[in-house]
Amino acid sequence: MPDAFSIVVSALLAMAVLLFAVSRILRHNPSVKNEEFRALIQTEFSRAKRLGKIVAIIEIELENAGNTDLVSQLTVDRALIRDYDHLMLVSPNKYVLLWPDNAPEIEPNVIRDRVRSRLAGLKGIKHLGVAIFPNHGEKFEQLFALAEQE
Repeated sequence: MPDAFSIVVSALLAMAVLLFAVSRILRHNPSVKNEEFRALIQTEFSRAKRLGKIVAIIEIELENAGNTDLVSQLTVDRALIRDYDHLMLVSPNKYVLLWPDNAPEIEPNVIRDRVRSRLAGLKGIKHLGVAIFPNHGEKFEQLFALAEQE
């Protein structure tokens, strides 16, 4: 029969695992408020400048706004989105994926190819565009517009 200490430790470990899972879902929650996402963008842009890195702004347009399976896969699958990537819904069928921590020598087409290969098994993507901070601009709106046009 387990003692009280081992029961408490087991419960705490179970809670830690649950908290990790919840924090991961919240971090990749596409319904995060615009103000929070804008603050996050500025933080990532500042960090990229300080560290000499680039940030990819990836526009993902879905064929069907109700494609909840694709969105679920994007927000949960570790192979698709890294722990420090951020996804935000910008319209019923468009998402922005903020992809920080990239080496400055990486070309946009290389990033686009990486994202495409990660999303290759997913159906329902109408358009995938990439713009790079600071190479293509330093304002999010400008970068997003470039990614949409690509």
